[in-house]
Amino acid sequence: MITNWENFGVEETERYFDFAVAYLKASEDVCCRMLSQEQEMSWANASVDLMLSVHSLELFLKGALSSKGVQNYRGHNIDDLHSKYRKLFPSEQFLFDCPFVTEYIGFSDR
Repeated sequence: MITNWENFGVEETERYFDFAVAYLKASEDVCCRMLSQEQEMSWANASVDLMLSVHSLELFLKGALSSKGVQNYRGHNIDDLHSKYRKLFPSEQFLFDCPFVTEYIGFSDR
């Protein structure tokens, strides 16, 4: 039986990273299913894949922030999370372009 007992006593940072990996693996599973079975190629599955991917990134960023002492971050704004991450992890080895950014056509600087 699977229960959440294994999370008792696990640090917040590690829980974020564990769930980030789990969501990323789920995203990969959806992609593999779409690639191997043509009937699985649908907007619904592609949308689910993107949501799993962005949630994985969100949890990774929250885990990284948590590892630097940022606790109880509320919200789901990837732009804000990535900005905070870049401030706390300025070294080049930790830099990456955020694959999910908010863009408003005609209003964004990007």
